Amino acid sequence: MLEIGETEKIKVNIDEKTGCLEVLDKATGHVWKQIPVDGYVFKEAEKISEGLEIHAEFIRTDEGGKKVPFKLRYIMGKLPADLCIEVETDLERTIGEVYYPYPFVLDDANGFLVIPRNNGVIYPVRDLTVRDERLVVYGGIHMPWFGATDMKKGYMGIFETPFDASIQMMRVPYGNRENLINIVYPVWHPSKGKFAYVRRMLYHFVSEGGYVALSKRYRKYAIEIGRFKSLKDKLKDNPDVDKLIGAPDFWPIGYGFEQVTSEDRIKIAKEFHKLGVKKLLFSQVHDPKAIEEIKKLGYLVSRYDQYDDSY
Repeated sequence: MLEIGETEKIKVNIDEKTGCLEVLDKATGHVWKQIPVDGYVFKEAEKISEGLEIHAEFIRTDEGGKKVPFKLRYIMGKLPADLCIEVETDLERTIGEVYYPYPFVLDDANGFLVIPRNNGVIYPVRDLTVRDERLVVYGGIHMPWFGATDMKKGYMGIFETPFDASIQMMRVPYGNRENLINIVYPVWHPSKGKFAYVRRMLYHFVSEGGYVALSKRYRKYAIEIGRFKSLKDKLKDNPDVDKLIGAPDFWPIGYGFEQVTSEDRIKIAKEFHKLGVKKLLFSQVHDPKAIEEIKKLGYLVSRYDQYDDSY
């Protein structure tokens, strides 16, 4: 084991032979451990400011087992429970997907993966009905982070370079248990076929607070990089934001091949209003007449508009 760094909250070591980290949470005594998901060959290590740099090779199965050199940098973060990881290779290199950092494992009956999908989903780590799934950042997940928790301690990984990236959820065997457990880890995609730029993750570890503490750390991060805007500030720019707070998001979807017409949408909106629904986000409205009629009821209108499937 090589030591990366230590703060009053965590101690970070790495098994240089496998590329797997071990992070000690000093408050709980829990050690977060990783498992490898890719071929790795250690070459050398050197101390850098606030951390460690490892020179290694990943065995590229998509290139016939070719060994490709990488630099992996581990830097203790600004906060005492933070760890930054950078992944770098020849930026002009044509390359496929890269699977690093490796997944941290939480093998606990009360353990959950924390995935910011839609309004947020937690998946039990021992629930084998959870399917293997690839989720694109800002497509399949709607904030650039993921994590795991037992509702007290937990960890999260924040994509500091969130584009050309996904998360992979999958079931793997672990330890001496016969059953499988669910894990999650980052996947880096090429940019126009090349590695293109240094990829960076920020890991954060909590001793208590569960997914709420993880969410608050992302909120703090969003404030730090200028991405956060409060509802109060949004209201100053657009008073209609008040109509959004507490409003259900309604999608008029017909049965089978039955189409929902603009007249149907107006009728449905008026029925909601008659029933006393004060706030509503009426989605999938395109016809100008329907838009205006629904807005007269004090509701917001929206449409399905996204570019994740365009390349």
